[in-house]
Amino acid sequence: MNGQHFKSKNRNSKRGKGRLSMLIVLGIVMMLFSILVYCAQSWNEKQIIRKVKFTGLKYTDSDVLYKIVKSLVINKQKSNLSLEFIENILLKNPFIKTASVSFAGIDELEIEIEERIPVAFILDKAGLVNYIDENKKVFSNVMIQNYSDLPVITGIVNTDSTNLSDAVFILSKMKESKESFIYNLISELQFNIETKSFNVISSDFGLKINFGRKDNLSEKILKLNKFWHLWIMKRNSSNIKEIDIRWKNQVVVI
Repeated sequence: MNGQHFKSKNRNSKRGKGRLSMLIVLGIVMMLFSILVYCAQSWNEKQIIRKVKFTGLKYTDSDVLYKIVKSLVINKQKSNLSLEFIENILLKNPFIKTASVSFAGIDELEIEIEERIPVAFILDKAGLVNYIDENKKVFSNVMIQNYSDLPVITGIVNTDSTNLSDAVFILSKMKESKESFIYNLISELQFNIETKSFNVISSDFGLKINFGRKDNLSEKILKLNKFWHLWIMKRNSSNIKEIDIRWKNQVVVI
C-alpha cells in the first residue's frame, strides 16, 4: 500500500511540474508576443506619411482637399498626427458633410468624405447667393461646375424654417422622382408670403407655373411632366402665360 501511495504521489508531482512548465512557457510566449506587438506598434507610429488617398468624392476636387492637408500630414510621423484635428480642418470646406481620417498601410492616410449635395441656391439677408442642401443646411457658394445651374429659391429668408423646409422638400422630391426632368426645368421656385404657396418659373420659355403648396406633390409633378411633354414641347406655347396645376386631375392654362 505504501508503494502504491508513493507511486501515485510521484505521478501527481510530475504532473504538477509539467503544468508549471507549461504555464511558464505560456507566460514567456505571451510576454514575447506583447513585446513584439509593442515593438510593431512603436515602429508603425514612427512611420512617415507620404501619401493621402481620398474616397467618396464625386464633385469636390481632390487636389483642393489635398492642398488643405498636405502641410499637416506629408512627411510627418504618425504619432505626431491628430486625426480629429485633420477632420475638423476638412469640415471647414462648405461642401464636406462628414470626414473620417484613418491610417491605411505603412505610409498612407485615407480620408473618407461625405459631401453635401445642394438642391438650390438661396438668397441670405445680405443679398448673397448661397447653396442649400436637402437637410436645409445653408452654406457658402463655392463655384463648382456641377452646381452652376441650380434652381433659385426666392421669397423666403433663411430664418423661415417652416416654409424653407417646404421649398427644399418640393425640390428634393422633384430631383429624386422619375420625373426629375421637372427639377431640371426649374429656374426659380418663388414663395408667395400672402398665399403661403409656391410658383415655379421654368428655364424654358420662362413660364409661370402656379404650383400651390406641397400637398399632392407626386400628382403635381407627374401631371406637370405629362403636360410639358405632350403640350409645351409639341405645340406652340408662345400664347401661354401661366399654368396652374393646383387642381386635382386638371391643368389650367392662361
